[in-house]
Amino acid sequence: MKIFFFFLAFTSLINSKAQTDFTNDTISIINTMEICETVSIKHQSNGCFGSSKDSIEIIKTESDYLLVYGKNEYHITSKKIKLLINFEDELHQNHNGGCSTIDSYEILNENTNEFYTTNDSTCSWHGFTKLIEKLKLKKTS
Repeated sequence: MKIFFFFLAFTSLINSKAQTDFTNDTISIINTMEICETVSIKHQSNGCFGSSKDSIEIIKTESDYLLVYGKNEYHITSKKIKLLINFEDELHQNHNGGCSTIDSYEILNENTNEFYTTNDSTCSWHGFTKLIEKLKLKKTS
């Protein structure tokens, strides 16, 4: 039994170290945007009880950032840019779980074609939904 707990602790330590190293080596697509570039964040959820899609676009202008959500446009502050970069960083962490609902994410720089995709099967992170709440975005069709 002691060997089993040692194995679990060791495996957990290795996994957390690997996640930390991966995150630190990752270059943020949002943080490296140039003027006039557009980055889209796309979210799709598929599960036994339904599916949904949603997305936002971030456009870097000469003076600030513009965020498009549905038909609404928002000029966003540096504080909200940090929220977007933190969200992007969280995407690079481990989101493996045993849930039958799979949330798929894609961040794409539409000008350079740099992208990152990942899936979340934890049924607990809800990254995109929380991001929309933190950014205080409202969607109109």
